[in-house]
Amino acid sequence: MSDQKENIRLELKGEKIISDIFTDSINAFFDLINEISKSAIGEEENIPWFVKVEKGSINIIAEPKEKELSDRYLFNKVINDGLKVINKGSKRPQYFTDIALKKLKKLAKSSESKEGGIQKINIWTNGEPNKLSQNIVKNVDKILSHAYKAYGTIEGRLLLISDKKKFKFEIYDDLLDVSVRCYFKKEKIENILKAFRKRVSVRGLINYRHDGVPISIKVDDFQQFKDNSELPSAYDVLGILRV
Repeated sequence: MSDQKENIRLELKGEKIISDIFTDSINAFFDLINEISKSAIGEEENIPWFVKVEKGSINIIAEPKEKELSDRYLFNKVINDGLKVINKGSKRPQYFTDIALKKLKKLAKSSESKEGGIQKINIWTNGEPNKLSQNIVKNVDKILSHAYKAYGTIEGRLLLISDKKKFKFEIYDDLLDVSVRCYFKKEKIENILKAFRKRVSVRGLINYRHDGVPISIKVDDFQQFKDNSELPSAYDVLGILRV
């Protein structure tokens, strides 16, 4: 049997738990640890996990493959320390991305509804229980909410165009490693569709998080950058400089 400190364990307490609430909780749990593991070790793909179920209880154990996480104890410490930080206040823990925080909030909210049947949720890391209380929900909301607004410019690759409820797309900023939601007027849709997966620049009123990371922008000005193939070559530039 492996050391308990090497495992991450989800503990659900409740006499009768609705199946949808149960499966949503399990999915949120694995989404959470997958997102943190990708952030911590810099891998794009999800880490494979072995799953164990303890007898006589609702305890789901996630155990990573040896070759995938060489220092499993250290990884569990990242999650353990992060949960303690976010239980105390609205400070973002290291390696807890926006996606990880949203999954953590969803998992914590599972115990909010009495009809769901879950009375308590704990995540065990390094042999210690971390209770997912409504305090976590409030602190996640504070971290993800915008702190101030300012006019500015954002550059990145244009992704995920949508017209659901509002016209919007996302820009992925390589430098900040974040995706920013961009809201625009319907009249700009043709130019935006042409710029899909291209590098663009948008200017407008930006909503920023407390740590200065942009969340969203109301687009006033939109510009698509030229492809590399359209840019002048070194030979062309040399020709311009000749006298």
